[in-house]
Amino acid sequence: MQDDAKSDHKTSSNGKPYFNLNAGKGQAISSSEMYISEASRDNGIDSVNWLK
Repeated sequence: MQDDAKSDHKTSSNGKPYFNLNAGKGQAISSSEMYISEASRDNGIDSVNWLK
């Protein structure tokens, strides 16, 4: 399950999806790898949900 308040869904200039992990005040504290699909990016977000 995604927590959109803790991550920003992004797309790079070459069209690859990635996300930024945000601190409590919305400041980006980490950027993910570039994924091959939005579904892969969403799975990546799910895998870091334990950090919240």
